[in-house]
Amino acid sequence: MNQARYWHFITGLLFVSAGFLSKIVYRPFVYSNGFEDLGFSNSSPSLLYVIGFSFLLSINPQFKVLYVTTIVTLNSILFEVYQSLGDSPFDTTDTVYSIIGGVLTLLIHSRLRKIRRYASRNTNS
Repeated sequence: MNQARYWHFITGLLFVSAGFLSKIVYRPFVYSNGFEDLGFSNSSPSLLYVIGFSFLLSINPQFKVLYVTTIVTLNSILFEVYQSLGDSPFDTTDTVYSIIGGVLTLLIHSRLRKIRRYASRNTNS
């Protein structure tokens, strides 16, 4: 596994793990203690999962990060629509957090790419 794919894997794994922990640890903690976190406990998994799965799925060098991120973000939004067809109301906040997650994915990826370029220039000198 080359260095770029390694960092995609690590970044994706960290964000998916953070999304999972925010759902099973942070959310119950906020609810049980009556904290007001402006809805972050409800929507943080949407944000973190989009970032994590986008990085994990873009490990394959044939997949462009922009396309993968767009597909993951749209799937997250479509999942919200699907849930609203059942008993749940449409959750606008989750949709917004999914979009923010997609934008953050592109920003993080851009920053990691700049760091890798900088590091490779300095090691080749």
